[in-house]
Amino acid sequence: MAKRGPRWTESEVYQGEPVGEDPGLPPEDKETVIAFNKRDTRALVLSWEAPIIKRLLALPHFEIRRLKLLDGKVVYAEGTVPIAALKILAVPRRSPAHAEFVARTPGEDYGRARSPASLVEQKSVSGEEGRINTLSRCSKEKESLSSSMALFTDV
Repeated sequence: MAKRGPRWTESEVYQGEPVGEDPGLPPEDKETVIAFNKRDTRALVLSWEAPIIKRLLALPHFEIRRLKLLDGKVVYAEGTVPIAALKILAVPRRSPAHAEFVARTPGEDYGRARSPASLVEQKSVSGEEGRINTLSRCSKEKESLSSSMALFTDV
């Protein structure tokens, strides 16, 4: 019997599938990119990193454009977030973990089914040369956060 290769599918809707990483990609290719241009109100976010994908999918303001699934696991996410959700901190976070730049959501609810059509109108991220920025946010209550260590969004 012939060995079956990986099964790739794409979707614009997250239906609670498990999130994983593509075992065929070397670590240096498992990247996350955030880009926007001067006219955009939303930043494009692309990620091949499972911990970041999990957190993005849980954010109510992450608008999914495309998901890539490998054997039923989400291994790539592409979508947008409001530029107001981005901030480069004056003082670095304590943890260098990549996923820490995306806020945790209460209950880490990754099981919501969402589609671009059910969300706010998406803005274009094509056109002018984009800038790559660092996304840093925290989901704890504002009163308990140090203003030099976190970003709050009211989105």
